[in-house]
Amino acid sequence: MEAKVRAEVCKVTRKVNSHYKINGQRKTAEEEKQNMKECEQAENERQLSEAEENGKLDMKEIHTQLQPFQRTQELQRRAEDYYRCKIAPSARKPLANSGSLFVFLAFGHSLPGQDMDVFFSPHLCAQALQRWMAERKAAYKRHRCEMRQSRECQRDT
Repeated sequence: MEAKVRAEVCKVTRKVNSHYKINGQRKTAEEEKQNMKECEQAENERQLSEAEENGKLDMKEIHTQLQPFQRTQELQRRAEDYYRCKIAPSARKPLANSGSLFVFLAFGHSLPGQDMDVFFSPHLCAQALQRWMAERKAAYKRHRCEMRQSRECQRDT
């Protein structure tokens, strides 16, 4: 009987020890998982802050490279405004229309409803360019004539 009790006590003791051992390992595994999660979070935060820093540097570089381009655009806009004021409104319209036609021809774009092969040819481009230059010259002469007339009217009054 005593042997049975000892055997039972040993059996229970082994179970308890194995239970503690398993639970201890589980606690260790849970702690490792928790540590891994914390490490992953720290790594993600580090990568995020690094990406933000890189983004700031990229934006700064873009801004510094964009400034000369914006200055160039501003100068171009001022020049266009200056020359637009020099040409009378009546003379601007033919220039715009023929210029857009020349652009369509020169770059090979077809107008709506036209076949590209038939529409685009070097001969048509040359004709459009000659027409555009002639209209531009005529518009300039009209503008100069109008300017002279307006000056003469100012002198007469």
